[in-house]
Amino acid sequence: MAPLHPAVVNDFLELVQIDAASLNERGVADAVTVKLKEIGCSVWEDAESAKALGGNAGNLYAVLEGEGEGSILFSAHLDRVANGLGI
Repeated sequence: MAPLHPAVVNDFLELVQIDAASLNERGVADAVTVKLKEIGCSVWEDAESAKALGGNAGNLYAVLEGEGEGSILFSAHLDRVANGLGI
């Protein structure tokens, strides 16, 4: 397996520093939105999903137009579990 690109590791390390417990993902949502726009994605947020769950950030959707046929879909959570004991 090839090693991860340093930019991927750096982005990951930046994102995990942001407090993002369930229903409190605003900081990560904002950071991910900036990163997606930096690479040319159009980004929008479904604020209704935040309201429905009582959270402070909705689902993010992003599109990066390409030139080839077909589509690729990625999906991920913005929240993370709280730190475990001794971590």
